[in-house]
Amino acid sequence: MASHPIYRFYAELLDYEPKMWRRFELMGNATAARLGYVVMTLFEMEASHLFAIEIPFGEQFEKRLHRRWPEKAGSMSASDYLTQKEMIHRYEVIYDDLDWADDSPHYEQIDATSTFSSIKHIFPEPGDTAIMEYDFGDGWQVKLVLEEIYEDRDLPANQLPRVLDGGGFGIIEDCGGPGGLMVAASLMDGRKPDGFGSDYLEGFEEWLEWRGFMDADLDAFDIEDMNFRLKRIPRIYMQAYEKGLAPTQQSLDLIQRKYRSTPQ
Repeated sequence: MASHPIYRFYAELLDYEPKMWRRFELMGNATAARLGYVVMTLFEMEASHLFAIEIPFGEQFEKRLHRRWPEKAGSMSASDYLTQKEMIHRYEVIYDDLDWADDSPHYEQIDATSTFSSIKHIFPEPGDTAIMEYDFGDGWQVKLVLEEIYEDRDLPANQLPRVLDGGGFGIIEDCGGPGGLMVAASLMDGRKPDGFGSDYLEGFEEWLEWRGFMDADLDAFDIEDMNFRLKRIPRIYMQAYEKGLAPTQQSLDLIQRKYRSTPQ
C-alpha cells in the first residue's frame, strides 16, 4: 500500500502550442531528482542532457508568511523581505566537474538526489509551483503545479508514479526547443512554415525522417503506454544521472519503443 502521502501534479510544456500537458502522481518521499526523471519520461525527454528544477522559494515564502503570520511580515526589514522574496532554490544532480550555479545571493543550488530534497519538503502546500528545465541549450521548460496532497492506503505503492490524464506527445530531442518543435509539427503535417529557407526545411525534414518522426502524431497521448513506461524508465534515468551507467541496449529499445514492433 502507499505508505506515504500522494502528491498530484499538473505539468505543462511552456512556449508551445497546442498545449502539451500531464496530470500525474507520485509519493511524497520521492526526491527532486526522481521527480525530474518522471517528468522527463512524461514528456519524451531521453536523459541525454542536464536538467534542473527551480522552486520560487521566495514567492512561496511570501505567500505563506502573509497568510499565516501577517504580523511577522510587517515587522521584517525591507532588505530581509527583499532577500527572502527573490530567493530561488535550484535542484540539480551535482557533479564535481560542473558548476551551473548563479552567483546571485538570491540563488541557492541544492543536490536533487539528497533526502532533504524530497517532494514533501520542497512542495509543502497545494498551489506551490516549480519550473523543470531540460537541455539548457534547447531550453525546454515544464511548469509544475502541486494540485493535491492526499492519502490512499488501499493504493498499491507499485502503482506509483502514474499519469491520470494528458494531451500531446511530448518533445523531440535536439530539435531546437519549442520553436523547433513547432517547425517539426508543420513539416510532419505536410506544411512549410514561413520564414525559413528551403535548404533548412529540407535538412530538417530529412533529420525527422532519420529519427523516425515524420509519421508521428504530436497531438497523440497514449495513457496506457505512458503508465507502462513510468514503471520502468525513471529507474534507467536514475542510473544514468546518479551512477554514470550508460543504458543497456534493452533499455534503449524500451526508451525508443522498440517493443511496439515486437510480436506480443
